[in-house]
Amino acid sequence: MTDSIRGSVLPGYEPVRDVFQSFFDMGWDTGSGVSVYRKGAPVVQLTGGRRMTADGSVVPYDASTIQLVASTTKFVESVCIALLVDRTDSL
Repeated sequence: MTDSIRGSVLPGYEPVRDVFQSFFDMGWDTGSGVSVYRKGAPVVQLTGGRRMTADGSVVPYDASTIQLVASTTKFVESVCIALLVDRTDSL
């Protein structure tokens, strides 16, 4: 996909932008966004690609695009539970 990546990346976080761009270059993504915060401040805020509207037109994927997220937190939750169990066992 040749759509440009839009957004900002603070110095030192350019590799995140490169990886994000590679998802489009390899055809792994058609439209998405990513934000990374460090100590409560945004260091990466990117969007790229396209999305389809309710009427079928194609528009850029941007920061106002609503994204469905399903079953993506199970992994994080399981890692947190495993860490808590491990720390509890060592007390």
